[in-house]
Amino acid sequence: MKQFRGSRILLLILGVVIIGVISLGMTGGGQQPIKEMFMTYFGPHQNVLIDNNYSFQSKDTGGVARPLLTMTNTNLTRLNAMGGKDIIFTVGGVEKSRIASSGNVGIGTASPTAKLEVNGSVKVSGSINKQPTNPPLFRWLNPGVLATYTGTGGGPCAIAYDGTNMWTANWDGNSVTRISPTGSMSTFTGTGVNPRGIAFDGTNMWTANFSGNSVTRITPAGVKTTYPGTGAGPFAIAFDGTNMWTANYNGASVTKITPTGVMTHSGPTGANPSAIAFDGTNMWTANNGSNSVTKITPAGVPTTYTPSLEAPFAIAFDGTNMWVTNSSQGSVSRISPTGVETSCAGFTGANPIGIAFDGSNMWTANRDASSVTKILANPQ
Repeated sequence: MKQFRGSRILLLILGVVIIGVISLGMTGGGQQPIKEMFMTYFGPHQNVLIDNNYSFQSKDTGGVARPLLTMTNTNLTRLNAMGGKDIIFTVGGVEKSRIASSGNVGIGTASPTAKLEVNGSVKVSGSINKQPTNPPLFRWLNPGVLATYTGTGGGPCAIAYDGTNMWTANWDGNSVTRISPTGSMSTFTGTGVNPRGIAFDGTNMWTANFSGNSVTRITPAGVKTTYPGTGAGPFAIAFDGTNMWTANYNGASVTKITPTGVMTHSGPTGANPSAIAFDGTNMWTANNGSNSVTKITPAGVPTTYTPSLEAPFAIAFDGTNMWVTNSSQGSVSRISPTGVETSCAGFTGANPIGIAFDGSNMWTANRDASSVTKILANPQ
């Protein structure tokens, strides 16, 4: 056995155990230690045990001893930053994450501005649950920042994209609102009664007017032409490259409208089709009355799928999949061409009953919040 300075460390040369009192932070010349800590050492490449309520310490720049790692008497491990500074985690000398003095946690960023900020991709294999209140919202950092703009016409309940701007159909105001990418808004009145759906034909916007059983065409200059005679309760409208189609809520049917207003009715769809969208070949409806979606071929043959939806009220195409808003849940679901559903993390404003795609993001029109929400369509 060999005894080191001050009888502070006892070493059993032929064994593997040190039991005793170790001095940390010794001052020059073997002066008194800053702090004593009880430790047991079990040999090379094995464990070091620290007694409860003792800590590793270090001096800060002012010469004051600060605990760095403490084992509490309640069996907790406490990591402490000196002088209100950040705690940084590095690998190979390169910072990977940190806990800021504010309490914010950053991964891939040295200056987190939220409770958790991640610079990079995040993969979630489980579910992300929303609190009962609204807000909070789940938000993605760039790209795909959720943003909300207020000030549309009364009761926006559908939304469409014209290549530059978003447009809402405003049920309560018999109007449409044009929204620029920065949120600037212009409202045009005079559609048919209670416009419930809106779609773009490459030049004009069209609304499906529920209470008038009609559609209205709106030119870029705001000139309006209304055509009556759709199926009962046209609730939504979509463009197939040539014609407009309405989903008729009260008739469980669809109506095809030519550019000159000539109409043809077909069906059936699922119960209460409240939305319609085109996938490049087929029309799809979201059927609010049966929590289902229906695919309708150009020949009019319907196929209905029943994934786990919650009062589906709107549908849109992202180039590959259909997206459905779950109005009673304040969320969206993605539907594959074969009807397979993927529930998407994140929550919209209250009662999302319209949805559209701008080439990168999905947008929802949130009736009860008089707002719109932008959602990253393909998060990595």
